[in-house]
Amino acid sequence: MSINVKNKTLVDWIQQKRDCRRASCRVYASNLRRIHKEFSDKKFNFDLKWLKADASSILKKISKLQNVNIARNLMSSALVGFSLLKDEANIQKYNTVLKELNEKKNQLQREGIMTVKQQEVHVNWSRIVGLRKLLTKEVRLAQLYKRTKVTQKDFNKIQRAFVLSLYTLLPPVRLDFADLEFISPADFDKAEDKTEKNYLVMARGGYKIYWNHFKTAKHMGEVVVLIKKYSPLLQRLMVTHIRYLKKHWPNNRNLLLTTNLSGERLTRNALTRFLQRLFKQYFRKNISSTALRRTFLSHKYDKSVIQEQEDEHRLMHHSRKTAIADYIRVSKDE
Repeated sequence: MSINVKNKTLVDWIQQKRDCRRASCRVYASNLRRIHKEFSDKKFNFDLKWLKADASSILKKISKLQNVNIARNLMSSALVGFSLLKDEANIQKYNTVLKELNEKKNQLQREGIMTVKQQEVHVNWSRIVGLRKLLTKEVRLAQLYKRTKVTQKDFNKIQRAFVLSLYTLLPPVRLDFADLEFISPADFDKAEDKTEKNYLVMARGGYKIYWNHFKTAKHMGEVVVLIKKYSPLLQRLMVTHIRYLKKHWPNNRNLLLTTNLSGERLTRNALTRFLQRLFKQYFRKNISSTALRRTFLSHKYDKSVIQEQEDEHRLMHHSRKTAIADYIRVSKDE
């Protein structure tokens, strides 16, 4: 079958045929190029003839990959390619293997075993907390918050300790701190749309974070966090840090700034690089916010107990949510 995709990029073709988000189409296209580069000896063309020609060998090679998540992602992208080609035979073959990979992933999740990639970036939570204590101690002993002149070196030290405090004194979110703006209660009350942004409201009774924009916001709705409930220490640190920001950047309302002293907001991508540089320096590992979240939960909860609970809920024909809402109670006599 001859397919003319002249003057069209692979991304355009995928988006036209699949009607998916542009970002998703880029991922599929990138993965298809990776499949060609690593697993095919045919010449690359946007018509994907090479994919059909090498379908059997590509399937075998992807199936043997040690990283299950990478194998699943590449398999899914190959299926997108075959759907463009309307190649039902290979769609069926690849779907069969993808189901096996999905079951393998589910089994690993049930067992609580880290993948190779996850193990490479894993650091015990106690070491991360220890690093936070070390960095905050350095800031305190050097009295960096009290210095009248701001230097890049000093501000970088302050923000490293502060960012690590955010991620260890609260249950860690993704990269949403990059979008957090601090605001007075009076200005917050005046705001016409209180869900327009992620706000840190500086109330006297305790600072509150109003999370409105995050990955699962459509499902979860607004999440409100009273800082001092989780960490009085972080509450005090936030007061000090925001006072410092207002002194040196009076027109700024962003909680995190770039360390070049420009007063510009630290973007999500910049926050990722900030975390990776920090952990690379101390642990020789590129630890992301996702790895931090995994480490926190792995430290806090016993996987075997969670799995035992899930098994019991399933045997009792209800969900964990139902058990908490309808069955689990505390007796006044106990």
